[in-house]
Amino acid sequence: MSLRYFHDLPAELAVSIVEFAAGHSALQLLLVSSTIHKVVLPVLYHTVHVTPANYGRIAKCGPTERRYFATWTRRVVAPTISAHQAIQLVGFFTSQQLESVHCTPTVHRAFAHDQLWRPRMLVAHGLHPLRDICGPQGMMMPYGFTGTHLFVSTALLPVAASSTESAPDFTHLSTSNVTHIVLQPWVPRPKAEDLVFCFARDLRALLTQCPYIERILVRLGNPALQRFCNAPLLKCALVELGREDARLSVDDGCASADDLEYLGTRDGIWIL
Repeated sequence: MSLRYFHDLPAELAVSIVEFAAGHSALQLLLVSSTIHKVVLPVLYHTVHVTPANYGRIAKCGPTERRYFATWTRRVVAPTISAHQAIQLVGFFTSQQLESVHCTPTVHRAFAHDQLWRPRMLVAHGLHPLRDICGPQGMMMPYGFTGTHLFVSTALLPVAASSTESAPDFTHLSTSNVTHIVLQPWVPRPKAEDLVFCFARDLRALLTQCPYIERILVRLGNPALQRFCNAPLLKCALVELGREDARLSVDDGCASADDLEYLGTRDGIWIL
């Protein structure tokens, strides 16, 4: 195919070629023509994976590449970097169309030093108790997170629980922008009826204190829940709670929080 005919390819076909070539020869396509160059750049910068190995190179990039990040990045995947590394990248990912970030809450707070940091969805990476990820001592919302959709990839049920322990205070969430929460619970020991009880109690408090939350979805697809015989206990407790408040839904499928293509679908994760 001559350069002239390649230049005339429909934009949709050019995007398909770029996606197929990603990680191999996509950068070489930038040299084909100015038209292909304009099509390729948004695809290349759509998802940025930040790691301890490459954050330094990203931090040192020039003004042109910084502009590309700010203009076209829709998803930032940074589950393994530290808050110290993240602070060096403040100001890079400021697109108004920024869809999601996959990182720890502390890394998110580091990025949030930039007032233009406005991801719509936070995928909280790592093991986190529900009260720490949503409570006032956790992400300090709304300062830490100004988006609407929160996905806790592994919500850790309390390691030690007491039936007399008071429910946490979630009232600060009622003044934030959060409207949808997805939790994938993980229980650290078998047949943990006390922990399941406390988890359901915390969810009830969250629903009661936050009337503006439109939906909480609890996913029970973690194989460890089945192996430890906790999935039936959780499902029973949550279904009962769902009868009290229709905003709570339970999904016992096997969708993974690490499936970033799935998470990248704008509203896919909120649909059972």
